[in-house]
Amino acid sequence: MSEERTSPTVLPTKLVADRVPALARWGLAAAFLLMGVAALVVVEQTRVWEASASAWVLNTMFAVDAEAIPGQPDIFIMGDLPWILRVTMECAVVLIIVPFLGIAAALAASGRFRPGRMVLGVVLASVVVIAVNQLRIAVIGWALARAGGDGYSWWHTIGGSVMTLVGIAGALLILWVVAIRVPRGRRDREDGDVA
Repeated sequence: MSEERTSPTVLPTKLVADRVPALARWGLAAAFLLMGVAALVVVEQTRVWEASASAWVLNTMFAVDAEAIPGQPDIFIMGDLPWILRVTMECAVVLIIVPFLGIAAALAASGRFRPGRMVLGVVLASVVVIAVNQLRIAVIGWALARAGGDGYSWWHTIGGSVMTLVGIAGALLILWVVAIRVPRGRRDREDGDVA
């Protein structure tokens, strides 16, 4: 009597299912990196948009007569004297968002975090950074209109830097809470501590 051996059958769908998380993980990491590169490519247009948005904020929230100069990253501000405030490359929000995208790409590639939560965390962190940067530029413009060069100097260096650091800290906190932190109930189930 011959002994018939059977080998376990591996279904192709199982193999595909095993590969999908890795493909999704690396795809998401690549998407974050591509967004960072794209943001750097369009940084000049972003600066023009930031000038327009800041002029709007100055007019509506700070009651400062301000107008974006079309096609330029400049804001014409009418205070005691006429001023032009330029959104320079160093002030561009892109330079803050790109490192967040790099961090998100590394975290996504690690596969330790849920892709949906990563995307949500990056979007929310980016919104915070954009809002804080717009507020910072508007406050600098307001100080320029109200106090001239002295107001500009203080808010451009000390006040603006503090605002940026607080905004980055808030964005990092949001990224951590939304994308990285494992909820307590899930952590207990993963550790096997559920009674």
